[in-house]
Amino acid sequence: MPLKPAPVRIAGYRDCTGNPQPCIDAGRGLTLYGRDVGVSILAAHNYHGYQWLSRLAVGRTVMVSSGLLAGRYRVTGHMRLNRQAGPIPSFGGADLVLQSCEGSGTGFSLLHRIS
Repeated sequence: MPLKPAPVRIAGYRDCTGNPQPCIDAGRGLTLYGRDVGVSILAAHNYHGYQWLSRLAVGRTVMVSSGLLAGRYRVTGHMRLNRQAGPIPSFGGADLVLQSCEGSGTGFSLLHRIS
């Protein structure tokens, strides 16, 4: 029987709700934003080593160990936009969204809280 992959662990992030782009551009780790529009998004640039954010396999468990988002989540789907700016889309009730650039677009992993 194949081994189940270990959960992805996120130990920390910076809360930059209200003005996230300078925090993301600084490249010092994950940036929390979006809470002001009703969804928690953790984002970072793909060229800072975070291309994996938008590519987590459906069913994979993600554990956030600190802050407002602490808990366990499961990846339930993905979304891709053909742009890198503009309004935040509807994520269909996801509890947490992980975001990174994908070429000239933006990719997202959609997660739901499991504990």
